[in-house]
Amino acid sequence: MNYLSRSFCSKCKEWDKPLIKLTRQEHAIGTVQYHYCRECNNEKQKKHYNKNTVKLRNIIYKSIRKHRAKQTARERLNYAVRAGKINKPDHCTTCKKTGRICGHHEDYTKPLQVEWMCTGCHADVHRKESVA
Repeated sequence: MNYLSRSFCSKCKEWDKPLIKLTRQEHAIGTVQYHYCRECNNEKQKKHYNKNTVKLRNIIYKSIRKHRAKQTARERLNYAVRAGKINKPDHCTTCKKTGRICGHHEDYTKPLQVEWMCTGCHADVHRKESVA
């Protein structure tokens, strides 16, 4: 393995650790790249969350208050799935891919009418909505 293709974690200073995703941070003095392995990045994120828990929760609660209809629709759908009134499929209705499946509401006033999509298709739908 040559030098350029080897991966190096900036935090634990170890070579050839599996770098699933590289984390990049920008500083005021210019762009500096730090590449973390998955374990080091998870540790960093946990410290950040624990340090800013109250601030992050306030942001979430503010968003919930602002978009109350969305939150109510999510709560009703989740309750219906837990109660067994609605069966959540194990595959996407758009691309038939299995994995993490979420419900997409076209109309929040009809909380039980959802289209079950994988996260990729769900993101595509919202990107198309934001462009239109």
